[in-house]
Amino acid sequence: MISERMKRLFRESRFMAFTIVPYWLILLGLTSKVLPKTEWVLCVYIIALLCLYASMVHVVAVYLEPQQRGGEMGALALFFITSVLLVGGFGIAWDVFKNFAAANSNALPSEIDAFYFSVVAFTTLGFGDFVPINNAGKILVSIEALMGATHMVAFFSIVVGRVKSKMC
Repeated sequence: MISERMKRLFRESRFMAFTIVPYWLILLGLTSKVLPKTEWVLCVYIIALLCLYASMVHVVAVYLEPQQRGGEMGALALFFITSVLLVGGFGIAWDVFKNFAAANSNALPSEIDAFYFSVVAFTTLGFGDFVPINNAGKILVSIEALMGATHMVAFFSIVVGRVKSKMC
């Protein structure tokens, strides 16, 4: 017999399916060169990525109820998985749209450089070795930095809230 909790998770995960499909279709269109690499397509891609992120957080938050034992580890696992999703998604955007360049050379950035730049922007380190080269890149790095900061604060507050609720 399926528990009530698993039924609820299944109901909530249908919502996530509606965001996964458009994200992967856009990603497939970008990588197969079917979609043009315009600023509008970049905006749609980022919106799809953020919707996928929000739905994933929602589904897992429903599954990880505060009364559940080991919720802190689940929250940390969710933090890691969603961090990889966001950094990877933004890294793909940096690689496909080429809105950044090395600050001190004319060499074209590689895929590794795109993911490195994504991690640096997401964690708001800002080493300065790569920089956005146009307005779309500036907007993208701003969104990624804001998402990174918000993401870290939100998940650490979830973990602290769960620990605090167990102590009281």
